[in-house]
Amino acid sequence: MYLLSICSIGLFALHVAFCQLNPCFESSCYPATGDLLIGRESNLSSSNTCGLKKRDRYCIVSHLEEDKKCFYCDSRDPFAPGFPSMSHRIENVVSTFRNRKKSWWQAKNGQENVYIQLDLEAEFHFTHLIMTFKTFRPAAMLVERSHDFGNTWTVYRYFAADCAKAFPGVPTGPVTSLKDVICESKYSEVAPSTDGEVIFRVLSPSIYIQNPYTVEVQDLLKMTNLRINLTKLHTLGDDLLDNRRDIKEKYYYAIYDMVVRGSCSCYGHASRCVPIDNSGSTQPDMVGLIQCWRDAPIVSLIGKGLTG
Repeated sequence: MYLLSICSIGLFALHVAFCQLNPCFESSCYPATGDLLIGRESNLSSSNTCGLKKRDRYCIVSHLEEDKKCFYCDSRDPFAPGFPSMSHRIENVVSTFRNRKKSWWQAKNGQENVYIQLDLEAEFHFTHLIMTFKTFRPAAMLVERSHDFGNTWTVYRYFAADCAKAFPGVPTGPVTSLKDVICESKYSEVAPSTDGEVIFRVLSPSIYIQNPYTVEVQDLLKMTNLRINLTKLHTLGDDLLDNRRDIKEKYYYAIYDMVVRGSCSCYGHASRCVPIDNSGSTQPDMVGLIQCWRDAPIVSLIGKGLTG
């Protein structure tokens, strides 16, 4: 009896130590979120980028009163940190390009229907999107996602300065349930002319969610692909009266940086994610790939203690 008590106490102490080091043992836990773009620059694409075939001239609205108001985009070579660059490829929006004032992404002049797409290597949980524009924010755009690697797509949110005109029939809110898809105007105003943000949260802060781990919530978060469709440019009206090239050179989409917050999909069974073996190089802030992680060495120790 005495030996049994000692064994029981020893196993209990080991169990307590295990639970303290591995909080996922007796309850659900979830990996911390991070920027899904970091380390995945090659997974990001755009349908339209200035200067990929030749130098393209563009002008800046806020510079029209200055001596130098027009510049050149030449994206045939990637951006090179530390050197003056005219390259404005889509990977420039990833936050690892620290000098964002010199490394933005830019589309061709006057092109309205442009998309940016992120293709992930596995299912992840997506929580929110933040975009900071160098130019006017779009007069209309929408955010959509796929959770089956692009086979089907679902719209998360519409944005427009004039929702009724840009997206007829789409309600303007407010959001009252998790499944509501609305059009909002908050992030589509013509001002500011630079540094304007567009922010989208998958789970609206206006909705009280008692249990964030329900199937409904998890289904809303899961994502394999994200697409941002920019559908209408903001202009100052002069493009309607004058069709000259130098008028169109003032209007284009340009983004300083973009953050796609999320985490790997472990469904409550892990506190962190690690890269899959042979998955290639990773970066310090990169959100891990699909391999969910508890604490294998401690699991092995418990197993040996119970069977030995």
